[in-house]
This record gives sequence, C-alpha cells and structure tokens, in this order.
Amino acid sequence: MAVMAQLNNPVKQPDFVEIQDVVNIIPALKAGRCRAARLLDKFYKKTSDEDKKDLKVIYTSPTYPDQTVTVSARVPAPSPEYDGLEDLLEGVIWGW
Repeated sequence: MAVMAQLNNPVKQPDFVEIQDVVNIIPALKAGRCRAARLLDKFYKKTSDEDKKDLKVIYTSPTYPDQTVTVSARVPAPSPEYDGLEDLLEGVIWGW
C-alpha cells in the first residue's frame, strides 16, 4: 500500500513479479528476474552484508501494521481511538 501510493503516474506503473518466499527475493534480483524489490525492514536487517553491498534503498515508507483489518459502515466503531484512521486508505486502491 505504501509503495503503490508513491506510484501516482498511471503511465509509469511497474510490472509486478511474484516471488513465493521472502528468502528468494535477493536471489531473484541477482538473477535478473526483477530490477527492484520491496522488503520489509525486518527482512532487510537480516540480509547479509555481502548482499546489502549490491542493494540500494530508494524509498523507506512509514511503519504500518503487519496485518490490517478494514470494516464497513455497517460495523459501528464510535471509539475516538479510530478517528482519522480512514485517511490511511484515502485515495489508495489495493487488494489481493
């Protein structure tokens, strides 16, 4: 979601390559299967120094929860702790 929000020009949208397991991302980059990759911070920190020397971080997003849940207007959520959270999804279209 954070990465897609940065890609606001529909003409320059990337082609996505699905990599089945996070441990296969760096090998896919090295093999030329993709030119860029999105890694969670916790996986980047575990990447070896040998692999990191060939990587360049081009964007670091704000931290988001690992999993999220969305609800519809049919589910009441009157708690003030949720005020403003709808802005996180405003103008962003994504899904599986």
